[in-house]
Amino acid sequence: MQSCDVVVVGAGFAGLSAAEALVKAGRQVIVLEARDRVGGCSEAMLNGLGEKVDTGGQFVCDEMPLILDLIRRQKRRLITPAERGLPRALSAASVPEQAHPHPEAEIFARANEIYYDELRHVELTPDMADITVAGWIAHRTPDPAIRAAFVSIAECANCIAAARQPLWTLIAMHRNGPREVSEMQYFVEGTMHAVAAALADGLEGHIRLSQKVRAIEQSDGGIVIQTTTERIAAREMVLAISPIHWPEIGFDPPLPATTAKAGSAFSRGDVVKFLIRYERAFWNQRGWSGMCQWSEPSGIWFGDASHDPARPMLVGFMGGPSAAAFRARAETGRRSLVLDELARAFGPEALMPLDYLERDWGSDALALGGYSAVVTDPAARDAVAILQQGAGRISFAGTDLADAFSGYIEGAIWSGRYAAAQVLARFDGKCVSGSE
Repeated sequence: MQSCDVVVVGAGFAGLSAAEALVKAGRQVIVLEARDRVGGCSEAMLNGLGEKVDTGGQFVCDEMPLILDLIRRQKRRLITPAERGLPRALSAASVPEQAHPHPEAEIFARANEIYYDELRHVELTPDMADITVAGWIAHRTPDPAIRAAFVSIAECANCIAAARQPLWTLIAMHRNGPREVSEMQYFVEGTMHAVAAALADGLEGHIRLSQKVRAIEQSDGGIVIQTTTERIAAREMVLAISPIHWPEIGFDPPLPATTAKAGSAFSRGDVVKFLIRYERAFWNQRGWSGMCQWSEPSGIWFGDASHDPARPMLVGFMGGPSAAAFRARAETGRRSLVLDELARAFGPEALMPLDYLERDWGSDALALGGYSAVVTDPAARDAVAILQQGAGRISFAGTDLADAFSGYIEGAIWSGRYAAAQVLARFDGKCVSGSE
């Protein structure tokens, strides 16, 4: 049985960031990853044209110093998505435009104002303890069109039904996320996954792929980890996988009751990502920016993600219940639905892409389903704080446990580095608090 100072489970940005900090501190580290690649929810694939594209996490903004520093250290260029023209907003195809006194753009402008600005300042009162996102907007406005647009925005952004998400979790995400700029301000030349791969290259010899953790034994003497093929002994551990995956691991002894309860408060999200290449950016020529939001189907957003004018591309996301309904369709039916909606938004040329690629994260057993796991227990307001404390020799990490930018790569990096600081503090007999 091999031994080391620290085992890190998970080679997404959280686990890689933790491992980098620990290795720099001179510790012997082994990183175990269940997939046959690094990156976690950051992933790149070749489309049908042979172009490498980000099928996972992709966007960054000026308010994300940790990932921006990593990108700059790797000397990678940031690309600003094209913003030529106007955004689009659409209701259900079956609803005539004259059915509502205000145009769709105005409806979505009001829904976005409520979602991004007003919610940030909502003060929760005791009578709002159990209210969901859908329940709150139902009380906030009597206008069904604004309610539908708001729910669609929420389900796309959070990848979970608005009727399941406690309002307080959404308010917390707003207060801990971007304030002055869009989270989709930039993407990275090449791919975001290349940033994760380069980070892993700096950990050569430490990472073991295709090693799913089956059991974790913890004692006063240390930790023993049972993987698919081997047993490893360590003094400390960073468990950089989401709490939604903890039931797949046998803990001996079981995790403390408060820790286990906090972990069980999280639920999977559900999202499908689309990357669609065209011969030309016809949407710009029609006066549109390439951005569009839909009220129905709910939870759909598209925008321009062209790396350069010679490679026009639309990127899209379908989150929440619509993703499950979409998944139930046959492959041709899924493609037709997406292209038909894009044609409704931007014109018939949308029906003739050079390449159509969809990545179904909701059906990926090793993923989070959405951009992060979401606390769906309305009473579990302290779940993240409890898990940040760790359990014995185990420190937990992941974007869903971040103090800031939860659900983003920035949050994953913060969480990984924080967990590494906890481990190093235990080696030194010190204490690390969540505010550090």
